[in-house]
This record gives sequence, structure tokens and C-alpha cells, in this order.
Amino acid sequence: MANEKRLIEFSDIVFTGGYELWTRKKQQHDNAHFFGCGVEFEHFSKAQDPNTVIPPDIDFMARPILGWFGVVDERVDYCDGRRDGPRSAGLVVRDGRAGCEGRSESAAARSESFLDGRARLHGLPNYCRAFDICMMPFAMNASTQYINPTKALEYLATGRPVISTPVKDVVRQYTDTVSIVRTMDEFLAEAERLLKNPDPERIKRGIEKARGASWENTVKTMQGLIAQAIKNDDRRSTRRISPLSDIEIAYQYAPTQGS
Repeated sequence: MANEKRLIEFSDIVFTGGYELWTRKKQQHDNAHFFGCGVEFEHFSKAQDPNTVIPPDIDFMARPILGWFGVVDERVDYCDGRRDGPRSAGLVVRDGRAGCEGRSESAAARSESFLDGRARLHGLPNYCRAFDICMMPFAMNASTQYINPTKALEYLATGRPVISTPVKDVVRQYTDTVSIVRTMDEFLAEAERLLKNPDPERIKRGIEKARGASWENTVKTMQGLIAQAIKNDDRRSTRRISPLSDIEIAYQYAPTQGS
């Protein structure tokens, strides 16, 4: 925290990827800005195309499929659910590469999940083509307090109904397009409702929201703010920055295994 405070003190501009985080950082800096996630709309909207091929390693599953992709770690809620409930498919992707971590085996055993570590970014629309519902089963804990999940817009671009737990940034940005649930019973009830009666208007709103949230637009706006910030002669970065003493460096650096 001390290093972060020092960095902010001499920064001309601060960006946050989450609204909740921005509400904290704007108290520390007078030029802090929130930018939510963007999306490669053309890529993920391929899931809407009937000609998009469903990979054979998920096409074997009985429908309906409640799907998600992401890393298996402490941010995921591992509720058991009902054994007679809808099946779920978990596609585990980390940094665009295959990979599982955390409690993947227990998740598979407890929720009848199908975990496939082979899915990569370019193939995600093909897997999403098999999904009947996209889900964001985030646990409500300290690790999700400030997250602004990129997959929200990616899911909306697929044209599928989306269900999420009440992560603050999801509630704030996507209540009009995403079903928010707080318990496993609510989740199962909403899933069953959407499977029987999907809301085409909500899905359409989600598609349009994703279409308008390109990374290109985000970068262009950020570049404009940066250009404006560095024009000021009295900007923070022009202040004299005193280096930390050896004692201060030794105090702040706590070596850990692997560091």
C-alpha cells in the first residue's frame, strides 16, 4: 500500500479497470478515471452464427449447457447445486493458454462440471456456440470486491442469456442485460426460467452494449486524457522525487518463495 500511495502521488493521471476501485482512488488523486472492460465484438459474436462449428469435446454433452470460461481459483463459487439441475461446462483459460489451477478437480466432482483446459481465445466463440446460458459464478469475497469481469461483455456479444452473482461492478453496469442472483436456489430458478422463456429484448440490449464497447474506442479516449494531463506545467511528475533509502527499501521489500 505504501508503494502504491507513493506511485499515485507522482502520477499525472490514474486509470482503474473497476468502478468500485475508482471510488477509492479518486479520493487519492484529482485526475483518476474509470474505464470498464472492452470486447472484441466481431470475434465473440461468431457464437451467434449457426455456421460456427461446435468443438467435438463439448458437443457430446447433453443439453442444456450452462457454460463459463475463466481460471479456476478463489474467485469462483463452488456451490454444490442439485444433482438433477442443468449441466454445466467449464472452459478454463489463462492468458490465452490452456491451464487449470486451484480447485479444478473438486469443482468437477462437486458440480458435475466438464473442465477443458484446451480452449484458447480464438476458439471461445465455438465453445460458446454450445452454451444455452453463460454464467459468472463469482464468489462474494475480498478477491472479487474490485473486479470488473471482461467476460461480461464477451458473453453479451455471444447473444446468450447471462446469469451472474452480485459482483458490485456487474450490478452497477449490467443489471439491464444480465440476471443477478444471490443464492443457489435463485440461480437454478433463473436458469430454468431462461431456458424456457429467454428474453429476446434483453439479449438484444446486451448485444448492442457489447457492440459499442470496443477496445479501440477505450484506447482512443484514454490517449486523449493522457495528452491533456501531460500538457500541464505543474503536473505531479515534474516534482522532485526523492529516492528511497536503503533502509526504506529493505523494509518495504518482503522476499517470498519464488520472488
